Amino acid sequence: MRALLAILFLLLFGASPAFAATEWKLLKHEGRDYVTLENVAEFYQLGGVRRTSNSFTMRNEMRSLRGENGSAEFFINNLKFILSYPVTELNGKLAVSRMDLTKLIEPVMRPNRIKSAGLVDTVILDAGHGGSDNGATSPYGNEKTYALDVALRARAQLKAAGFTVHLSRMGDELVPLEDRARFASRFPNALFIAIHFN
Repeated sequence: MRALLAILFLLLFGASPAFAATEWKLLKHEGRDYVTLENVAEFYQLGGVRRTSNSFTMRNEMRSLRGENGSAEFFINNLKFILSYPVTELNGKLAVSRMDLTKLIEPVMRPNRIKSAGLVDTVILDAGHGGSDNGATSPYGNEKTYALDVALRARAQLKAAGFTVHLSRMGDELVPLEDRARFASRFPNALFIAIHFN
């Protein structure tokens, strides 16, 4: 729960130290622009890329990026994201697509740099699954139950912090994905957070 709130704080208020005046050096691959992870590490002052077989990590005392060659799974501060294009090896160096860098990595690393972004004052918590859709099942229960529990606990803490909070579901009900998106789109200056367990 504290990790979720810490991530929310970073996303809502940002925590961006001054980054080095590094330029992106673009490489072409299959008609797309890519940027090496060394270039990314230098820009965000992450102390270089550490590789172990197919895996890589870049980190400093406040932030971390990690993933694997050939995978679209990408972790920023241990939070999992899915890239549009997998990490690729080019000329012996791992690289991410420029699109993923500008549309995913940069906004998460430096949210306060998003132009024309209004102040976020509303959070929509989307507890995954529900009703006949149990999600993942374990000996301890169903994903739908834990997702709703986290949403309800987070709602109380976010309200105490002064945010307006809406839930896509309040109980054990099945809400279609389109309805969740339609519901969230009604609120300006809002952050949508989907809660799932695997």
